[in-house]
Amino acid sequence: SSFSTILWRAYLDIFEDAEEAYEWYEAYWDPIEALEWYRAGWGDPKEAMKWRVAGWEKPEDALEWYENEWDDPEEALRWYNEGWELRDPYQALKWKNAGWEDPKIAKEWYDVGFAPEIALEWHKTGLWKDEEKEAYKGGLIIVGKIHRELGVNDPYKARKILDIVSEQGDDQQKKKAPGRQARRPGR
Repeated sequence: SSFSTILWRAYLDIFEDAEEAYEWYEAYWDPIEALEWYRAGWGDPKEAMKWRVAGWEKPEDALEWYENEWDDPEEALRWYNEGWELRDPYQALKWKNAGWEDPKIAKEWYDVGFAPEIALEWHKTGLWKDEEKEAYKGGLIIVGKIHRELGVNDPYKARKILDIVSEQGDDQQKKKAPGRQARRPGR
């Protein structure tokens, strides 16, 4: 048809190499979009299409995750969208392969300095589930320090230390004066 001839000419105008142009044409890429993904570094139009269809909007980011051995573009995008976009995709894959199913919670443990396997083991104890999210996050930061700086490798011991630190913090709050008492003149 004349449309496919026009489309094919558009590919030839965009790509310098007719063979590469044909590969992208055969993979059903729009010529402009094909050029964008091609210029981002994608050499395999069929693989690039899998990532685009999975929902990746930035070809450079998709390529970085693909090159870091993510085989499933949809799962990679799920981790990317849950906060791992600014982190190393290789690290994200390490956490996923260690058994983490929730990328958001995995990221919280990653951010406080845990290795994926240890973090998962500690997370599974359920010792860190707090109703208040901020208490949970603050607690995790302290737990990360207890683990790294004090070398505590037992989650139950770390929880005990966290509880002691929290109790001392509560005691310090109680010891503070409730406020300044107004002085009466002449006293």
